[in-house]
Amino acid sequence: MKFNFNTPFTCLFLIIVFSQLHTKNHAFASKADSLKLVINKIMQTKKELNSGTLKMSDTILVDAYNEYAREIIYEKTDSVILQTNYTLRISKIIQYNKGIAVSLRTIGTCYYLKGELPLAHVYLDSALIFAKKSNDKKVLATIYRNKGNTFTYQGNYTEALNAQLTALKLYESINDAEGIGSTNLNLGSIYTSQKKYPEGVAKYKSALVAMKALNDEAGIGMVLLNLGIIKMYQGHNDSAITNFNEALAIAKKNNDKVSYADIHTKLGIAYKRKSDYDKALYYYNTSITLNEEIGNKKAIAAALSNIANVLTQQKKYAQAEANLIKAITISESNHDVEFLHNHYSVYTELDSAKGDYKNALKHYRMQMQFRDSINNLENAQKQTALQLNYEFEKKTAAAQATQDKKEAVAKVESRRQKIIRNVIAFVLLICIGFMVVFLRQRNRIKKEKKRSDDLLLNILPAQVAEELKNKGKAEAKQFDEVTVMFTDFVGFTSISESMNPKELVEEINFYFTQFDLIIEQHGLEKIKTIGDAYMAVGGLPKPHPQHAQQVIAAALAIVDFVNKQHAAGKKFQIRIGVHSGPVVAGIAGVKKFVYDIWGDTVNTAARMEQNSEAGKINISSSTYAHLKNQYPCQFRGKLQAKNKGALDMYFVEKAKE
Repeated sequence: MKFNFNTPFTCLFLIIVFSQLHTKNHAFASKADSLKLVINKIMQTKKELNSGTLKMSDTILVDAYNEYAREIIYEKTDSVILQTNYTLRISKIIQYNKGIAVSLRTIGTCYYLKGELPLAHVYLDSALIFAKKSNDKKVLATIYRNKGNTFTYQGNYTEALNAQLTALKLYESINDAEGIGSTNLNLGSIYTSQKKYPEGVAKYKSALVAMKALNDEAGIGMVLLNLGIIKMYQGHNDSAITNFNEALAIAKKNNDKVSYADIHTKLGIAYKRKSDYDKALYYYNTSITLNEEIGNKKAIAAALSNIANVLTQQKKYAQAEANLIKAITISESNHDVEFLHNHYSVYTELDSAKGDYKNALKHYRMQMQFRDSINNLENAQKQTALQLNYEFEKKTAAAQATQDKKEAVAKVESRRQKIIRNVIAFVLLICIGFMVVFLRQRNRIKKEKKRSDDLLLNILPAQVAEELKNKGKAEAKQFDEVTVMFTDFVGFTSISESMNPKELVEEINFYFTQFDLIIEQHGLEKIKTIGDAYMAVGGLPKPHPQHAQQVIAAALAIVDFVNKQHAAGKKFQIRIGVHSGPVVAGIAGVKKFVYDIWGDTVNTAARMEQNSEAGKINISSSTYAHLKNQYPCQFRGKLQAKNKGALDMYFVEKAKE
């Protein structure tokens, strides 16, 4: 999920789903008080777990505790995880599928609230299995809704919509007004985050009907909050502030700390959009204080970055940098690549405002590195979740096998057999202890290895990275036939002098981002960028017989893209040079790995680019020999190339139909 702290709608949906889970929290305060005695019963029941004396009547105990956990989950998240593990064990022993499903759902929701999203998915996926066995549609719907919230927090809106729509269908099948209202509220948030405002408004109105039917003040407040967000997106800031203040009053009345903190963040954003920086800073700072009380570090980091952005506008650069460093520290401790990407975006803007263009370029490069790592991080989280799911299922199977053995041993009445049973239980306990330590250590090592692998793949081709991991080094390799492409912008120096540094960096990033996509689509390897120059190669690290054709297809796509931008009013025009021949490829440096290529082929490709023209692709005779039967080429004659003498050159026009 990619948040941009520079946009007027910074982190609007950072805590929104968090808040929605909390909507009903304080409506059941009296019920929570009446359930407090349940925890004492749970503690007493621990002694029965190994005795085999639990009965099916204990389903009442499990249901009561799960209801109690629902009421305290936001204030005592870690305690709920610990205690719910006991009800999970009880439910497994008495084979109570609904109790297993609700306990797993509760633990998964706790990890969601803690921001540990891979673990949240593991427990919620396991909860779905047992909910389907129990055939309880309400429990099943709630799990799908929580899955949708977790996907929303990750920015995976496709999966989030699928999960929420499945939940809505289940709630409608049992006419559950509370579930219908909450799920429509979640759907409205997803559509709003995708800027599908009419769909968002429609879902919020459906939610409002359900909330009013239930006389649910907290739910009504949440709808008002979300409608305010849409108004702010549409530029109606005063109307948005009115909605936010109405929602704030409801949250304060209900002592809803999560929503209260979230609404302060929204008010800060609205006032920033009105350029009322003093009020914006007041609400941002208040949101930090409130989020510190509930332990929402992600929201704190977002607020600090927002404050830095406001202080930059006020030219209070030292204060802005201090807040930004705090935000980066929090996000680094959370390994939050998405937020780090956006923090460095704010840092680039701050440096540019100060006129510190050297650090602006440095922080822009950091921003780009984290951008490239976001997709890798998502894949790493999926792998982590798969591994955790495997370990969870393994532990569940082991626990069930142990219980079966205990039931068999309980039938034997002799003292000798009881002694053997106790010895086996003791040995198993020791083994499980060692197993837990071993699994934790193995999981920690795998996480660290995955992180280092992802970073390595971000700067090296996969084959080279694998060789480096396996051998500790990567040998330079000779490639007899590749095609090298150079691009640069015509008149870059004179154009860049008419732009401020921030505009120039954004413009280069706009073009190079599209070039990266085109290069990837055509199976090429990006080598590097130097200033306004962009270098790529076809035919390595994995040789390809159509390397020249791949490069020319990519070059034509780049020229077409830049020409369209120029026709629309952009300043830059592109020229491209291409040459085919042998190169040597390998890693340069020992501290910061760089994959590069060398040889006369590289130099000749650069000369082709220097002798090209705006909107043209200039190729050598060797490249022409590869594709003269597939692309019409205009022979330019022999032209002088620096340090190369006279060379045959051709302009490529377009592919034959």
